[in-house]
Amino acid sequence: MRLKAEQEAARVKVEQEAAQARVKMEAEARAHADAEASRLRVEQETVKARAEQEAVLARAKAEAETARLKAEQETEKSERNWKLR
Repeated sequence: MRLKAEQEAARVKVEQEAAQARVKMEAEARAHADAEASRLRVEQETVKARAEQEAVLARAKAEAETARLKAEQETEKSERNWKLR
């Protein structure tokens, strides 16, 4: 009878250790998934910020080119008017 009780206690102990190991592995898996999700969020925000920055730069370049062309047209217009005088 005593041997059977010891065997049962050993079985329960093994099951408890296995359950604890599963809980630990699940916690580690969740932590890993959370870290990966966080990394992906940061990466997504970085890509978004870079795209916004590139859009602002492209807009500024387009505005500068428009201003340059307008100034060039005004200069040509002034030169034509001056020659007509």
